[in-house]
Amino acid sequence: MRAIFSASVFDPASSIHEVRSRIPRFPHGTLRLPLRDRLNMEAIVIVLFRVAVMLMFRSIKVLCLLMLVAASAVARPLVVIDAGHGGHDRGGMPGQRVPEKGYTLDVAKRLNGVLRSAGFRTVMTRSSDEFVGLGDRCRIANRQSNAIFVSIHFNGASNYDAFGVETYYCRGSKSAALATAIHRAVLSATGTMDRRVRSRGFFVIRRTNVPAVLCELGFLTNRSEAARIATTSYRQKLAEAIARGIRARY
Repeated sequence: MRAIFSASVFDPASSIHEVRSRIPRFPHGTLRLPLRDRLNMEAIVIVLFRVAVMLMFRSIKVLCLLMLVAASAVARPLVVIDAGHGGHDRGGMPGQRVPEKGYTLDVAKRLNGVLRSAGFRTVMTRSSDEFVGLGDRCRIANRQSNAIFVSIHFNGASNYDAFGVETYYCRGSKSAALATAIHRAVLSATGTMDRRVRSRGFFVIRRTNVPAVLCELGFLTNRSEAARIATTSYRQKLAEAIARGIRARY
């Protein structure tokens, strides 16, 4: 019984020695992994390397895209938005019932918001019901570098049946192209009468040194058209159309 009992006693030292003796070793006693384990390790290293390379290239791609976006934002012109009239200058025809100055400011503010949302830089010649002289409007535009000038107006005529949109420029192919792009966008959005793109020497587009246009967005002397202009949804449509015209050029 003593012999049997003694044989069954667990010997930690001999067990550890037995386990160590079964582990293959490099010369000088270094541990050597079995071939299968080494292949698995090599595969893991290769996968990790490929993942690292893929992440690096993706980071470079994202960085390049961000640089392109930044470059395009810089390349886009600053838009000087000119709300016609203001303050004691109501705008419109003498004795006109509906003042022009409030609608021009409203569309200008809406255009400012749309363009800023699209990534454009903007400057407004006026942002409240104040009078700004024509020369000051031009100076604001001429102080800017890489800029365009868009003046917002509504029309009026002694012929109360007159309606539709007109877009003006003074000179230069860039101004003409901008006027054409905005005019087409406004026509497409409103479906009103096309009174054409025209070249005229209005002060604010004649004295500016940047591409400049003046938009006549409808007749406040026409009862039907004035009723459309009086709605916020229509003025928002006008602002978005002008912005689309600008984006078509830039």
